[in-house]
Amino acid sequence: MRLLLRSVGIRVEVQVQISGVGRVDLLVGDRLVIETDGREWHSDARSFADDKRRDLALVERGYLVLRLSSAQVMFESELVLDVVRRLLARGEHRWAARHRRAGLAVHL
Repeated sequence: MRLLLRSVGIRVEVQVQISGVGRVDLLVGDRLVIETDGREWHSDARSFADDKRRDLALVERGYLVLRLSSAQVMFESELVLDVVRRLLARGEHRWAARHRRAGLAVHL
């Protein structure tokens, strides 16, 4: 996913530490978290539950989470890029004034 985004000029941070959550795969802008899951790492009940806990913690902190399968990244890359581009065009990757007022615009 990192290479796909960078190939079209989208800047990403890799393995960003977020307080109360841990490391996330990718961070685009201030708040768009992209997690890419392969079946081999996320097939058991514990991993599945941990992913859901992390997603909830991220949303609670004001992040927008996009969780993709490795198959989506590999075989549906144009759709994935289209979705990310639309999010960026709407400014969803940036903290807005409403986030700052709510005290959400902090990630480390």
